[in-house]
Amino acid sequence: MLKKLTRQECLDRFTAFPLREYDRKNEEVYYYPKIYSKYWLKLEAKTTIQFKKKLALEITEIYKELKVERLTFLCDYSSPWITKNSKNRTDYKELFDALNYLRNNNVGSRFN
Repeated sequence: MLKKLTRQECLDRFTAFPLREYDRKNEEVYYYPKIYSKYWLKLEAKTTIQFKKKLALEITEIYKELKVERLTFLCDYSSPWITKNSKNRTDYKELFDALNYLRNNNVGSRFN
């Protein structure tokens, strides 16, 4: 089940997200939290479709194994990820399916 938070509420509750903003004087401004450890994981697949399916399954398995109760997605900049060009596209199945999923869960096009 999706639970929507405002961007500011998410940043207040989870302060370690990487952030990027555009400043006209300084151009791009970045913030990245301190990294304590990292792992590189690689999936093997023969086709893009196999890779996408395998990635979805492995993400599900890893958060179940780690007993993660929720996932939080936050873009590193504050603009909607559903652009004017993408919101009405029907030629790209994965994008179309993602947009339908968000619409079915009452997530508006200004979601970021």
